[in-house]
Amino acid sequence: DKNKNICFLIKNIYSQKPFIPSKKSNMSLIFASLRILFGGVVILCKGSYFGELAISFLPHLSIISFLGLLFRVFQLWKFLYKDKQKKSLKRRLSPLFVLCFWILFGCFLRPIKQFYQPLHQLNQSIDSPIKVLFSNIYMGNNNIDAIKKMILDENPDVVLFVEFSEEHSQALKDFFATHYPYSNTTSRSKIAVGSIVFSKYPIDNLADDFPQASWRYGYFSIDTEKWKYYFYEIHTASPVSKAFFEKRNQQLKQIKSDFFTHHQSQRESDAKIIMLGDFNTSPRSAYYADFAGSFSGTLENITKTFPILFTRNLWEMLNVHKDFSFLPLWIRKAWGYFPFFQSHIDHVFLSPN
Repeated sequence: DKNKNICFLIKNIYSQKPFIPSKKSNMSLIFASLRILFGGVVILCKGSYFGELAISFLPHLSIISFLGLLFRVFQLWKFLYKDKQKKSLKRRLSPLFVLCFWILFGCFLRPIKQFYQPLHQLNQSIDSPIKVLFSNIYMGNNNIDAIKKMILDENPDVVLFVEFSEEHSQALKDFFATHYPYSNTTSRSKIAVGSIVFSKYPIDNLADDFPQASWRYGYFSIDTEKWKYYFYEIHTASPVSKAFFEKRNQQLKQIKSDFFTHHQSQRESDAKIIMLGDFNTSPRSAYYADFAGSFSGTLENITKTFPILFTRNLWEMLNVHKDFSFLPLWIRKAWGYFPFFQSHIDHVFLSPN
């Protein structure tokens, strides 16, 4: 009887199927690991070219981390309370995945929480304030009637554009001559007027003493008789390559340096300053943090009050850019609803007064 029991036990032991993870289980673990690895690389290398692109132009990274966290918490709960007898690699790794996705979500959320916050109250209200309209209208935007309508509806005192092309110049020449008698071009290339300002008041170009086209910004003042305003209109290089990425970083350094050296000495101590434009860098960028941090107490970014502001919006670009007119309208609309390639890269800085 004893021998029979031993033989029966051995038979049962060898008859048990070993645990072999399914292909589905393997793929789930692989994709989760890759998402964690990618997120970690982005955080650790955010100052690099590819890290900068990922953290600046993929705002959905925090959403992916949050969804991954929810899914892994659910799996952990299921393993602990529903499948108590089930032994699997997924169960063993679930606590680790929960921890990793939580860390990633916290890391991606932190710069968003730091940037988007209620704006401090301005020190004083201004009698007869100036009204300013700024837009990157895209070089290929041929929606001229909509541009005119927007300006007439808003009726600003000053209009600033970047990516203002020769086609825009010809199509809007008579319109601006009628409504805005003063203008100044702050940068020009062979294919575009570039950055331009139109005003109801005289414009004093203060950037004649440095190569403004090279540094991609204009510096001028507008005197409304009641108040004098100093403007910086900025359009840095778009980081479409590593060379342009480095050029943009150099341009941000140059603007910061010029602001605090010879420019500051030319202005009165309580000068009203407006710095705006397409900075081609998002609040999540380490280079933005360095740039904005240097102006602390001097200029404040007023766009940080809009937590879902994407100034580079794929849907808008697809619908106004003539190069994409061959795409059916439903495709352009559907594509634009996804958060890919949307970012907050345009900013408006104001002096406290």
